[in-house]
Amino acid sequence: MKKPLEEIPVLRPAFRWAQSLKAVLLEVKFSTRFDSPACLDLSNERFEVSEDMKQLHIEALCKNDKKLLIYRLIIDLYDVVMPEVMPEESMWPTWVKPLPPAPKVEKKRAPTAYDKVKEERA
Repeated sequence: MKKPLEEIPVLRPAFRWAQSLKAVLLEVKFSTRFDSPACLDLSNERFEVSEDMKQLHIEALCKNDKKLLIYRLIIDLYDVVMPEVMPEESMWPTWVKPLPPAPKVEKKRAPTAYDKVKEERA
């Protein structure tokens, strides 16, 4: 039995947002917090800019442990954005793809005065 959309809980996803004079940078995780697991089964994704070009609307339906959730985010921007001039790779859904894991880098610490004394005594 399908649930009517009115009965599905609506949550605000975790997000980080920055805006300069020329760009809007946005990271959205379909979870309530960045340190929680994200929804893996999204559908009905929607990304829109309002008619006055000053709001972003993002919405997705999540099937999580046999529960349906709607993640909805509306952001009031500082100034007008023009999606028709944005590069194609920044539009939905390409920016939603997860980033590959960062390579592990072995950190070397700088030698201290203690290390120098230890070397002299050896």
